[in-house]
Amino acid sequence: MIQDKVRQALKEYGDGVLRLGRSSGNPLFADGIYVESGKPVIWRFADGREVPVSNLTNQQNMFRALRAISDLTGDRRYEEALRKDISYHFEHLQDAGGLLYMGGHHFVDFETGKDCGIPEKGEVHELKDCFPFYELMFSVDSDAARRYIEGFWNAHVYQWDKLEISRHGQYGLKVEHIWEHEYKKPEPFFEMSGLSFLNAGNDLIYAAGMLSAKTGDEAPLIWAKRLAQQYVDARHPVTGIGGYQFSRPRKTMDTTDDNETRSFFGDRASRQLGPEFGAIALEANVLLPNQANCMCYHNVLMQLYLAELLGDRGSVFAEQTLKGYEAYLNHAYDWENNTFRPMLADGTDLSGFALKRNGYYGPAGKVFEPRSVGEGFLYSALRAYRYSKKDIFWKAARNIALHMGVGDIGVRPGESVSFELQTKGSLPILMLAVRELYLLTREDVYSRMADRLASEMLETRTGCFFGGIKNGIVRFDQMEPYALAAYLDMYTDGESKVPVFLHSSGYIHGNFQTKEGTVCMMRNGENFYSYL
Repeated sequence: MIQDKVRQALKEYGDGVLRLGRSSGNPLFADGIYVESGKPVIWRFADGREVPVSNLTNQQNMFRALRAISDLTGDRRYEEALRKDISYHFEHLQDAGGLLYMGGHHFVDFETGKDCGIPEKGEVHELKDCFPFYELMFSVDSDAARRYIEGFWNAHVYQWDKLEISRHGQYGLKVEHIWEHEYKKPEPFFEMSGLSFLNAGNDLIYAAGMLSAKTGDEAPLIWAKRLAQQYVDARHPVTGIGGYQFSRPRKTMDTTDDNETRSFFGDRASRQLGPEFGAIALEANVLLPNQANCMCYHNVLMQLYLAELLGDRGSVFAEQTLKGYEAYLNHAYDWENNTFRPMLADGTDLSGFALKRNGYYGPAGKVFEPRSVGEGFLYSALRAYRYSKKDIFWKAARNIALHMGVGDIGVRPGESVSFELQTKGSLPILMLAVRELYLLTREDVYSRMADRLASEMLETRTGCFFGGIKNGIVRFDQMEPYALAAYLDMYTDGESKVPVFLHSSGYIHGNFQTKEGTVCMMRNGENFYSYL
């Protein structure tokens, strides 16, 4: 029976991570291993120094999967290993202000247990759509988890009266009266020194919302709602789309060099696109595929979860994100071609526009193109439909599935379903989408599709690991184990045993020396692993 095979495969994965991914001198997990040698993956600094990497930011999907495997199989070894790791971080890797040494610009030496910062980035704390497994953190040490979240906000909010935030937070700051600051709601697009990217704001919103959910304290929830509202206020008043930033960078220096894209030379969209598009050309109003992914995928998953977790106290999170998603479907989604158009927030279609000068969005001559919509948006549309029952989200999910080669998910849930599965997309995310369909209807047609996907994922295994082996490297933060655990959970009675899926995003961003001795700037996990 396929469920038995999946259960066994998950145990083998968990055993493999415990056997190959743990340090002999501490309870940390490596980010991954070289398959041939079994040694932990390394980060090679610009000066040639090599450090084996353990970064909580790059392990949150794995954490949720291992916790689920413990709950589904009754084998507590996996959860206990996670708890020991978190305890070690709280005891040895939490600064005086509560911050943990983790993130895009900070990680831990897997062998020594000492923190390592990225020097050219200032050794700062940074999370972007990471969504740490706070449920586990609070179950290990609720006070330390609270101090982390309060330290996170303290380090990343530069001015509380306007909620001026930055993706970068300094370590070592003193935390006092964290939620007692005065707030004066600002107008959208005020100038500030930092950059109010939504992928950074998402983590702040989520952290404060989770703190309120776990403690009952209303104060952090008030601030989470204030921050979320600032992104909503930055949406265009006519189209309702936008809000990837709610501010614009303060210009403090002048330059005539179009290749200089640092934000203290002013708003980068205004510099590069302003001559053609005028005042609407602000960074906050440029909506390209990365912005769509953050707003209509990560933000939707996160804010719907907060709404479900907090009940009436959090319903505004669902209302906000669903309204923005619907606006995006109405204005930026090409239903005929299943693409998101590159847009300005006022509805200006940038498809086919060639940049006239170098700048933040690319070199002169680069052409903005629509981007195909795939399984991530299929999943978020189904999550949105299951929460709201609004037809537009079902219509979008059906259209995406048809274009992807999945087949017809149904005229309505469970009605006239005809699966094909010719897609080459991500099987784990597709599994989660099919699971949503099953949870909506409990129809066998969807569970049979899930069985098929589970079988195909099992075929991607190499030893105890799945399809994440690239360039001779296993990255433990694979999506298949979580998705297969979610699949098994479909067949269990009672409350779900799988932590909510938020698609935690992990990366290391800094100068990296390749095997050939050249130094390049790594900006995400995929680049990092391709150069090892």
